[in-house]
Amino acid sequence: MSDHFMISFEFDLQKLPPVKKCVVCRNIKGIPLDVFREDLLSSKLVLNPTSDIDELMDLYVSTLDDLLDKHSPSVTRTITVQPNAPWYNYDIQTAKVHRRRTERKWSKSGLEVDRQIYQQARTDLKKLIRNAKLTYCREMILSNSNNPKVLWNQLSKLLGKGDPKPLPTEESDEILSEKFNSYFITKIDNIRAVLRSLQSSTPKDITAHDHISGERLAQFEPVLESEVLTLLKKSKQTTCELDHIPTSLLMKVSDVLIPVITHIVNTSLQTGRVPKAFKEAVVKPLLKKQNLDVNTLSNYRPVSNLSFTSKILEKAVAKQLTQHLDTHGLSCKFQSAYKRSHSTKTALVRVVNDLRSVVDRGDLGMLVLLDLSAAFHTIDHEILK
Repeated sequence: MSDHFMISFEFDLQKLPPVKKCVVCRNIKGIPLDVFREDLLSSKLVLNPTSDIDELMDLYVSTLDDLLDKHSPSVTRTITVQPNAPWYNYDIQTAKVHRRRTERKWSKSGLEVDRQIYQQARTDLKKLIRNAKLTYCREMILSNSNNPKVLWNQLSKLLGKGDPKPLPTEESDEILSEKFNSYFITKIDNIRAVLRSLQSSTPKDITAHDHISGERLAQFEPVLESEVLTLLKKSKQTTCELDHIPTSLLMKVSDVLIPVITHIVNTSLQTGRVPKAFKEAVVKPLLKKQNLDVNTLSNYRPVSNLSFTSKILEKAVAKQLTQHLDTHGLSCKFQSAYKRSHSTKTALVRVVNDLRSVVDRGDLGMLVLLDLSAAFHTIDHEILK
């Protein structure tokens, strides 16, 4: 037997206030492109560029900063933070207004017919939202079916993973950044100390270049404006905090800036110097896995965001290096990373095929995996200069 008693109570529910934040922004879409293009053409950057790479970059930065401040000065605004809903559209907004209107009408009249109209409006809105979500997810998966990295990133966002990016709790951002900086530098110094101790015990007759033979790359060739334009179009249209002009605006006036960027790239290739501005990066610590302790610095890895123009120089150098390695047979045929038509998939196919071939022959197969800690960060920059 059981008894059922009604329990009544009252809640003082209050709507949470909207989250406000101040942002500094520019009206990039409002820039008159014709006037902006004319100012670029009449600037010293286009008419009389210098041949010193660092002075050229300083001129590039100052010119773009001045023109951007002239045509689109930065303003501070207070905005309301809205939830991320990329599937939200005009039809859903209209349906929400209609649902709310029918609800108010039913609340005033109390008629059954108005209640049914309100329920139908509510049902229609739910269907619209569901179909909009399905359409967005379907198009997102189909459009990125050949790009696993973008696909998994989008799926992680949809599942609420990795956003927002967690950081350790600290008194201020300055103290936290200094702690991260000290930790990453100390980590690399410790690894280098171990490498130096191992190098001292390595036999002197074994050198890294004994097995390499072929034509050496003596110098880089100048690039054409058409090549730079191709690199621009193939690059991901992202903007970093270090960019002095939004990438979207750069592409719209690329007919004026292509000769300038080409001159910067060729000056760097001919002098063998990378501009100081290209050596700067915005370093962001990312948690390696979402289930790790956010207050342990060793659970983070540094990710560097570079300016868009610096990536063009990198791609131009990488293209000539790759062509040289392929032409003279210097690249390893078993390498899968940083090679066209190669990826982790091709590496996995090769490993699985080799293991199965060994098993088919009746032999014993063994797989040895080597993981280098901070491999790229331990590169000796004195050698690269």
